[in-house]
Amino acid sequence: MAPIQPQDAKAKSCEELQLVVFNIGTEEFGVEIMNVQEIIRMTNITKIPQASGYVKGIINLRGRIIVVINLILKVRIIPAPEKIASCLL
Repeated sequence: MAPIQPQDAKAKSCEELQLVVFNIGTEEFGVEIMNVQEIIRMTNITKIPQASGYVKGIINLRGRIIVVINLILKVRIIPAPEKIASCLL
């Protein structure tokens, strides 16, 4: 990989960073928008027997099986009591 030239670094710093921002508990997280395929409303989640505790289950998204992970349990953050899940990322 070629080293970053000074003009390349300057051009990069002027670019706008677009993020999808979400909260887990009282913490705020951001993911670069190019890493997010879509955001969907909460739907029925089918539980998976004997799955890890942080795996909520699976959903069928237009014929594709998607594993749903509870990030509160995965990153071990204390949830905010007034927040409820309203979408899947």
